[in-house]
Amino acid sequence: MATLTEREEIERYQKLLEDWKPAPPSKKWKTQPVTSGPARPAPAAPAAPTNGQLLRQPGAILKLGDGPVVIYLRPVPQKEYHLVLALFPNGSIKTQGVALDAYPVEELGAIPPVWLERMQQEMRWNRDLIVFHCYSYDDVRKLPDAMGAPADAPPAARTPVPSPKAQPEAPAARPPDDPQPAPPRRGSRLQIRFGNNVWDAIYWGKDDQGHVVAHQTNNQWALMHLDLDRFGNGVQVDPNPDLALVEQIEKSLLAQ
Repeated sequence: MATLTEREEIERYQKLLEDWKPAPPSKKWKTQPVTSGPARPAPAAPAAPTNGQLLRQPGAILKLGDGPVVIYLRPVPQKEYHLVLALFPNGSIKTQGVALDAYPVEELGAIPPVWLERMQQEMRWNRDLIVFHCYSYDDVRKLPDAMGAPADAPPAARTPVPSPKAQPEAPAARPPDDPQPAPPRRGSRLQIRFGNNVWDAIYWGKDDQGHVVAHQTNNQWALMHLDLDRFGNGVQVDPNPDLALVEQIEKSLLAQ
């Protein structure tokens, strides 16, 4: 074998280095900045609710703008409205179809399913129940007042009945010596006497279990059932309800 000179040895190593030198990257792998094409889409705005979509949980207490307070039930399939229970000042309830998208809706609270089912069966609403399930006491004043007369329910039409002919007139009934007092209203102060004791309470209402009164113990208000009839004449009722005290009791009950 011929011996390579020093110069030939150097040239040989240079050629080997050239053969092993990595080739430049191919153009197809070269990263190019994107200078054209559609811009990245912005986050889409919330889509309008589709027909039959559940907007609220059943039992949600909703205030429809300047309109009524309703209890949400469910959407109506293939329709643009939802079924709600409208609350009327006389304590009655009416099922209505309402397009909620047409109103600014404010959710005041929510009632449990068991009470919602009961309201639908009785078609009556109890203000205490709604008050207890409001999120904030400030929203209580937005509820209709069920204490007043049914202003929105006109009296039923009465058909005049002709009196029979040749009937002698009955003598006028003598008014009782002790007329029955007017029934107590929420906020009426009660003084209940039993034996030598006198107990003060605030009348609150009546349900299927009887009368409900509010009493204060250790500077805290609470509600309880009390059979007022068994005290007879031992119950004295202030005919003028204290509405400011009613508001104070409601606020105390909600804070518990």
